[in-house]
Amino acid sequence: VIVISLYFEHLQDFFFFLPFSRPQKVCLCPFLPLHPLHISTHLYIIQHPAEESKVLRTVPLLAACLPQDKCKVKTGRRFSEERDPELSNVCRKSDTLILYPGAEAANLEEFILDSPTYPSTIIIIDGTWSQAKDIFYKNSLFRLPKQISNISRPFGSEYLPTEEFYTGHS
Repeated sequence: VIVISLYFEHLQDFFFFLPFSRPQKVCLCPFLPLHPLHISTHLYIIQHPAEESKVLRTVPLLAACLPQDKCKVKTGRRFSEERDPELSNVCRKSDTLILYPGAEAANLEEFILDSPTYPSTIIIIDGTWSQAKDIFYKNSLFRLPKQISNISRPFGSEYLPTEEFYTGHS
């Protein structure tokens, strides 16, 4: 029994833990809330397929912290009214926001402060900048909700997208 126990303790250093498949050294499970956080806003995470297989992905962590009915993850590159009527309905609601930076985007903090109510739904695109841009521009549904951004550029940053990123020309 002791030998088997030591064997399994040794294996834990090499295997990934479910449900997040993170290596033990970067496992965040002990830091997650014991019970889902209660939020009034629904989140729709639009995840690029390449993000789904990354070992250090964060979407499962977010989903584990929220009630199942408050956080929906949809993986793909293309979404349409025919293929996803639920998402289409969400995008058409006047109190739905999409978190995506750009010239049309309102500042998230200012929007929340100025708004008498919280948004019912926020759509978030999960992927690299180029993957997110590809998803946003190839899906007309995502241009229906009010666009918001949490990015400000007071001092500039090489890691933030530029105007050229949004428009395609400098």
